[in-house]
Amino acid sequence: MKAYEYGEDGKSNIIKDFISALGEFVGTTFFVFMGISSVNSAFESMKTQNYDTINFLRDVTNSTVVNPGIPTGATPASQIQIAFGFGFGLMCMVWAFYRISGGHLNPAVTLGLFCSGAVPPVKAVLYIIGQVCGGMLGALFAKALFPTPHDGITRGANGIPDGRSVAAGFFLELILTFLLVFVVHMLALEVNNARNVAPFVIGTIVFVGHLIAIPITGTSMNPARSFGASVVAGQWDDHWVFWVAPLLGGVCASIVWRIFSFFNIPALNGSQDHTTAMEYENKAIAINSTESLPH
Repeated sequence: MKAYEYGEDGKSNIIKDFISALGEFVGTTFFVFMGISSVNSAFESMKTQNYDTINFLRDVTNSTVVNPGIPTGATPASQIQIAFGFGFGLMCMVWAFYRISGGHLNPAVTLGLFCSGAVPPVKAVLYIIGQVCGGMLGALFAKALFPTPHDGITRGANGIPDGRSVAAGFFLELILTFLLVFVVHMLALEVNNARNVAPFVIGTIVFVGHLIAIPITGTSMNPARSFGASVVAGQWDDHWVFWVAPLLGGVCASIVWRIFSFFNIPALNGSQDHTTAMEYENKAIAINSTESLPH
């Protein structure tokens, strides 16, 4: 089939933006589906394990166990499973949709890149709309796959548990999202030799973030992911944290990147970008297929 030809007029630019936003919608849908499904799968495994333990205790002690099969919290193994689901799920979707939209899949990333001048306003708005809608659809797919969880938390909704500080959760989400968006700026925004591995590093940051934050916030680092899960689970406690903190982290990452750029990053280590980057003079360019790939 003949490839669609884009013109140079405003209509073609709008079509490009909508197709890119569609990529954000589809990519976010499957990222959130994989992440939240890993949460449900982990809790299902914990529930099965608890039933096995309870049956053993009943056989040995002839006793009655209260609340059989209900996990009280994530085990270390389940935390690793969930971290893999979100981290490597994001890595795969970023790599897959990089050529279509740049693979933001996160309103905090889009806002940070907008503040850095890499994404125009209309495209940023369309991206965020696509990401939020994708987050809801992905969470709904996960609900269809795991329709009867023991409580809302197995829908993957973020929240700050009793006994934890909301302020601590806020600053943790801010710091983790700052790291994520800063990595996007340093590895994916500018043309450099590390750009090809940017999706892997981005996924790894999210993986490590989950290892750190699951007991404290459930780990968001992404407002679209949190919003979709909350819509499906009907959980809205402290939900503002999972919008304000990640978005602020994205803005802070843009500010720090601009400071480094002011001091001419490529001049600090001139041999780091000795191949294709030289063709672009290490300039920041928008992250999508037609503008970022070498010709």
